[in-house]
Amino acid sequence: MTNLAAQAPDVVLMRKDLALVTFPFTLDLSAGGSRQIGPGEGTMLWQNEGGAWRIVAAHLTYTRAVEAQVTQQRR
Repeated sequence: MTNLAAQAPDVVLMRKDLALVTFPFTLDLSAGGSRQIGPGEGTMLWQNEGGAWRIVAAHLTYTRAVEAQVTQQRR
């Protein structure tokens, strides 16, 4: 399970069809029996393709992440 919550994005329109978006975020990631929680910074490049905005590049860096062992959940 991954939960990434972007906060206060800063959008710069580079061209009419290309936008650079930077934002702080919080991340909650569970995988392989461990869980990581922490803040980070994100950068995404969005392109408008035929009226639909799509992410064409992304870079996420998180800092001060805390890792904890979690119990396996029943499905």
